[in-house]
Amino acid sequence: MQSSVLTFFLALALSIASTAIAQQKTLPYNFTLSALNITLPNANDTGVPLVLGYEAYIIGGVIYFESTAASSPDGAGGDVPLGLVNGALRAYGRDGSWSTNASAITSGSAMGWFSSTWRGSPETNQFTALHAPRRHHKYATLAVHGQEYLWSLCPTGNNGGKNEVFYNISSAAPESETVVPEDCYKVTLQIVPVQ
Repeated sequence: MQSSVLTFFLALALSIASTAIAQQKTLPYNFTLSALNITLPNANDTGVPLVLGYEAYIIGGVIYFESTAASSPDGAGGDVPLGLVNGALRAYGRDGSWSTNASAITSGSAMGWFSSTWRGSPETNQFTALHAPRRHHKYATLAVHGQEYLWSLCPTGNNGGKNEVFYNISSAAPESETVVPEDCYKVTLQIVPVQ
């Protein structure tokens, strides 16, 4: 009896330890994101490349939304290296400068970014990288509040009809009337290290 109880607690401790190790709030490398379709077969194991798609200029800053590279030909935010630091998602300029952060994510919202060199850009501590080799994914995935399977890629009517990343779109009314949740498909956000 003692050995089975000991085995149970040892297995429980190992499962908790492996879960804690698998979630990282800071990564030691820069990366880009790609959206891997989890509802249909994929042509590759990386997914479609994502970029910071320009949305609007406001006094003191610029707003971007995470969107597919193919649907964001303007490339204003572009394919820039990202970083995960203390749960905050940062975008760096090609010169290594940092003035852009991912905005707070809520159910039904697009993954937004705000850039400002004038007043700084607020950070949010809600992102983690999940490493789960037993799922046979080539790359770590990006999670919000520990959830990696609530991302969707949705066609929008915004600024030229970009395909943008939304979080938990089916549980809340989308912030944009141009997004139809039934037209979205589920994705995971792959963290692809920058060479």
